[in-house]
Amino acid sequence: STRRRLAARVMRADPDAYQPFLEIDSSHEDQIDSVWSTYLSDVESTAAWGGQLELQALATGLRVPIEVFTANAPSVTMGESYFGENGGVKLRVCHHRHAFGLGEHYNSAADA
Repeated sequence: STRRRLAARVMRADPDAYQPFLEIDSSHEDQIDSVWSTYLSDVESTAAWGGQLELQALATGLRVPIEVFTANAPSVTMGESYFGENGGVKLRVCHHRHAFGLGEHYNSAADA
């Protein structure tokens, strides 16, 4: 999708901001460049689950804040520096750990 390609492009352009937070098996630490390249390819071209890294990259690429709601925890906003840009648009998502048997995932959220 366009958004997945955008997230990968942002992370590829600024690896120092994202690569240190990539979860990597210690047996592959000597292959970080290869693992990083594969990870970005997966972000771009598969439906692999996205998380905080991808949301931060989307906030940066879209230049909009993204507020993440999680049960039993305070909300977290990524891209706070973009408040007020793009007509004040703010994206909202809910993080679900175990909802509906789907496993961990995000859903978009809107004011009720």
